[in-house]
Amino acid sequence: MVATGLLVLVLLSASLLLSVVEVVVDTLAIGGSMVGVVTIGVAAALPELTAVMDAIRRRSPHVALGTLVGSNIVNPLVGIGLGGALSTYSVPSSVVLWDLPFKLIAGVGLLGWALYWREGEFTRTEGGYMLGLYFAFLAGRLVLFPGQ
Repeated sequence: MVATGLLVLVLLSASLLLSVVEVVVDTLAIGGSMVGVVTIGVAAALPELTAVMDAIRRRSPHVALGTLVGSNIVNPLVGIGLGGALSTYSVPSSVVLWDLPFKLIAGVGLLGWALYWREGEFTRTEGGYMLGLYFAFLAGRLVLFPGQ
């Protein structure tokens, strides 16, 4: 009973969030995919962040890593797959030309760095690099694709 009520609450809040995001996109004249990357992307990552922080607090780094890797595989594949299965839509050029290549290069680069130069350790330094890459990604996206 509680789970059903919470599911309804999640669906209602998602509907409200989508309405607000539509108003923001129309008002600011920036692309919906950019708003999605910043607002909905961060909001969708909060549960994984909470699980990772709890796993680190409990000294379970493998659970933390599994959560991060799993969510980064499942979220885009299921999201894009369900979107394509339920409706037809075109992927904005900014996603194809900037988002996906940036994500791929950053991921492979950081993986190579962590595995080969840091012997599998992922420290605060690499975490700082990732945060810097996120802000570089946002800046590049805003400069190269301002209306998308």
